[in-house]
Amino acid sequence: MCRLLWTLPLLVLVCGCLPTLPPQQLPQDCRAEQERNELVGTDWRQQQQVWRLRQTALFDFGYRKLALECFVRFDSVAGELRMIAMNELGLVMFDLQVDNDGETLHRAIPQLKKREKLMADIAGNLRRIFLTPLPSADDSLEHQDYVQILSRTTGQEKVRFVFDCQGDLRQSSGDGGSGRWRILYNRYADWNGLRLPNQTLLSDESGHINLSLELKEVKQES
Repeated sequence: MCRLLWTLPLLVLVCGCLPTLPPQQLPQDCRAEQERNELVGTDWRQQQQVWRLRQTALFDFGYRKLALECFVRFDSVAGELRMIAMNELGLVMFDLQVDNDGETLHRAIPQLKKREKLMADIAGNLRRIFLTPLPSADDSLEHQDYVQILSRTTGQEKVRFVFDCQGDLRQSSGDGGSGRWRILYNRYADWNGLRLPNQTLLSDESGHINLSLELKEVKQES
């Protein structure tokens, strides 16, 4: 059973536990035979670009859901992103900047600003989606039919990156020191000559957050 927890501008539902990520459809009409450096080179997050992305986002905290429209500036060269998230009324819910080492909350509505751990968890998961960890040519390579897997263990954490037979990054996951999490990259399409996932799904078991991002518009900075 669900009930409303906050009034507008936050429309939030109180529900049960987090749903699991849906099954992923992977191509099976080709062979996965690329080398490590080729796989790393196809990772969309490692293209030396500065993107401006418009996305819709659904944050699911298990007992709360929050649907937002997000404007993201993603600089893969500098290794940073900034997300401005608004509700359907155009109110800025938060303005969050994230890099490889930390985050800065430029502004947020009072209900979110006082939830420091929640905002830190959101920042950490955006970091996982866009910035780090990234596959490396030094990772171990495993072939499994129509997919290839790069993996490594750093300290107490093992990370894995699954590429389909077309060379697209389809999954990344981690288990260990920073918790247990998994990301699915779906529905790749060409945007300005580069392949980007139109849908990104994240499940963070440790932080109790699910996040769905739908890509609506892409622009490149010159």
